[in-house]
Amino acid sequence: MKNELIYEEEKKLIIATGDPLVLFEEDPLSMMRAVRLVAETGFGFHGKIYKAILEKENLLATISADDIREEFERAITAEYAGKGLKMIAGTGLLKYFIGEHAEKTARWEADLLDGLGENIDKTKRIRLRRLALFYLCFNKKEALKALSMMNYDAETEDTITDALELLDKINFLATTFEIKQFIARHGFERYEFLHNLSKARRIVYDLDDAKIKSRHYLLEYIEGMGEPILVEDLKIDKNDIVMNEIAGEDKADELLLMLLDLVHKEPGRNTKKELLAYAERYSKSPIQAAFRKVRWLR
Repeated sequence: MKNELIYEEEKKLIIATGDPLVLFEEDPLSMMRAVRLVAETGFGFHGKIYKAILEKENLLATISADDIREEFERAITAEYAGKGLKMIAGTGLLKYFIGEHAEKTARWEADLLDGLGENIDKTKRIRLRRLALFYLCFNKKEALKALSMMNYDAETEDTITDALELLDKINFLATTFEIKQFIARHGFERYEFLHNLSKARRIVYDLDDAKIKSRHYLLEYIEGMGEPILVEDLKIDKNDIVMNEIAGEDKADELLLMLLDLVHKEPGRNTKKELLAYAERYSKSPIQAAFRKVRWLR
């Protein structure tokens, strides 16, 4: 009989049809397949499987990051992903996802990973969101190194890097002006990802949702009032600036960003007449342009 991993339905265990030590020597990736099967079924490891992984996990170093990553992504998006994460943390496999840092994680990192294992199954099975939740368990410097180590595609790496760099920042967005500034800089798609990620994180760690609700209502107000957020929302464009001989194309984009700052603070000024007047003023007066964001105290 071929030596492979199978389900033992009656006892709800993942077992090997032969000696698991031999199986993992011949096919080290089977250790990650075992984790993935646990995540897909909710079954546990047979004792022999567990002991064999503890003994042979070093052989995974011979397997490509691409193959390990594929099994990991399937596990973390499975129905019982939390159980799979616990198996990874408890069998020495964690170092194949976060490198040497696995041997010296701080207590707070271990606590976050444990909490994720307990509650990740309560979140939607969305690949990028769950991957971000995993990397957010570790300090940013080490998480970024781990991300690079796993050889993700550019979109995935950029999205998770956003989570590591920007998630905490959106929690400090407390006004319509700050939300508009953030979205103008980073885009709606990135904002929505981070906002939904913060909701998933709240579920996992049972956090207060006041800031999440506040952002929701503020953005709802912005959109309901039709307030400009992006350059495309301005009542003038580059051609208007050039055609009115206010500035050439090389400076027009810069002026549009200045005008966007203006209408983020004062949405009522988003009219063609006012924006052209301010564009001319900013173009002629570098000092006034430089102070356009200053809020004077009285």
